[in-house]
Amino acid sequence: MKDLVEKINSIRNDRTHGAGELSRRALEILREAAQENRSPTTASFLEEMEFICRELIAARPSMVIIASSVGRFRCRLMEYAGRERNIEALRSFAVRAAAGIMEEISSAKVQAVAAAAGLLADGTRMVTCSYSSTILQVLEQAAREKRFPVTVLESRFGAYSYGEITACRLQEKGINCRVIPDDRAREAVAEADLILVGADAVLADGSLVNGYPTLELATAAAERHPRVPFYAVCESLKFHPGGAIILEEGFQLIPSRMIKGIICEEGIIDPGRVAEYSTGPAAT
Repeated sequence: MKDLVEKINSIRNDRTHGAGELSRRALEILREAAQENRSPTTASFLEEMEFICRELIAARPSMVIIASSVGRFRCRLMEYAGRERNIEALRSFAVRAAAGIMEEISSAKVQAVAAAAGLLADGTRMVTCSYSSTILQVLEQAAREKRFPVTVLESRFGAYSYGEITACRLQEKGINCRVIPDDRAREAVAEADLILVGADAVLADGSLVNGYPTLELATAAAERHPRVPFYAVCESLKFHPGGAIILEEGFQLIPSRMIKGIICEEGIIDPGRVAEYSTGPAAT
């Protein structure tokens, strides 16, 4: 149990990885817990898995994909338990369910990345901020065939400069970029053709939750004439079907009116249509 608590706390305290990466870690925790579980009865097994699910969902409230993926696991497990009471069969199913959801997330991310990469052409002046493994993949895929300048806002919050982390990862992939201070967001937008950011959550009204300074970047883009296109890229499991969401420190809410489109595995969708694609935390 101590090891399990430490793993969940590692997600709760992680400030250098994105929501998608942490959701995968949450599913890995569930898979390992199912593999190692030695509960003598189905009831005790389900009780222990339910406890882990609740703790994981509560760990990072701003990262909807954790709640959605864990909720999907819980829903599938309970549905299967309604048909199968054999404890060994249930453990085996739980392991497969966690692995299957990881594959679903990976597939959705691949499709979203491909759609976003298609927006970049040779010479497109692109700006981003914060840290997103999805945006890193978009730029890596686009850079295989195209050459374009990338500007990253420093995205400094607390002890971390997420823009520097992003730039370091891009340089590891051979993609050149420049990092500029956050207070020069308007300057970056004035020279930009396109803005792409990741997402920690997309609310039902199309508004976006993402790390600082996404709001400042979106505001600068919206105030330009003509506007600089501002897109968020993510899997639809990050769509939050409910109302309000808890904003963790360092996260911001960006109004849907500032966003041109949400790019997910379904393609580019209008922010006003997000509710049509929301799967919800307990989706099957």
